[in-house]
Amino acid sequence: MIDAHCHVDTADFDPDRDEVIARAKASGISALINAGNNHPDNERVLAFSQKYGPGYYKAVICLSPHHAVELADDALEAELRFIESNKAKLVGIGETGLDRHHYKKEEEWAKQEKFYRAFLQLSESLDLPVVVHSRDAEEQCIRVAQEYKCRVMLHCFLNAKAIDLALSTNFAISVPTLKSKAIDKIIKRTPIERIFCETDSPWLWQGGRNEPANVRAAYERVAKIKSVELERVIGTVDGNVTSFFGFKPVTVP
Repeated sequence: MIDAHCHVDTADFDPDRDEVIARAKASGISALINAGNNHPDNERVLAFSQKYGPGYYKAVICLSPHHAVELADDALEAELRFIESNKAKLVGIGETGLDRHHYKKEEEWAKQEKFYRAFLQLSESLDLPVVVHSRDAEEQCIRVAQEYKCRVMLHCFLNAKAIDLALSTNFAISVPTLKSKAIDKIIKRTPIERIFCETDSPWLWQGGRNEPANVRAAYERVAKIKSVELERVIGTVDGNVTSFFGFKPVTVP
């Protein structure tokens, strides 16, 4: 199993990050893909990738829409250069995108879209996949991304009403460790060859902090809804993720 999207770099894991990584490996998690949200996060992601081994701890860095609204254009230009200079250490760019859940003003959306388009353009030019945050802005995120030649992962995709539009693209749909009727509908409609599984650690867990070992719950959910054996789901989804991000699966000791 692979956790296709998490944030183990955050302060939530400072007390026991080594133990979290060890639990993930003990639970059969063969790789985790850690996304940065801002420049300090991105530096930590790169450092932890080296500490825990880039064969296991995969780095994806960017400026999230939450931070885009706070930053000036020079910060964007600096981060574009930073990502480009670290291309060899990355498996993707992310997370970027749009958020209309936490942000309601047109000027905030415009700022987010400016950053989003810049990172999509960088993804296209560097031939790196891009991880997209699309909360309450799913249709707009998809339509903007369609303008670029990028491999796109729609992270934590929750809008069942937008699933047909998402499936009309070649974009990947990432299923989180949440239980909801909307997610069940998305799983039913999405071919297993387009599904990824993620925790979005430390979030999206009922009962406390999430962590990569819990990604099994998303795999099990897909198996249950699809009425497919868990081992088949694991094999197919892991193949989807490794092909998309361009790395070989690792056998966990």
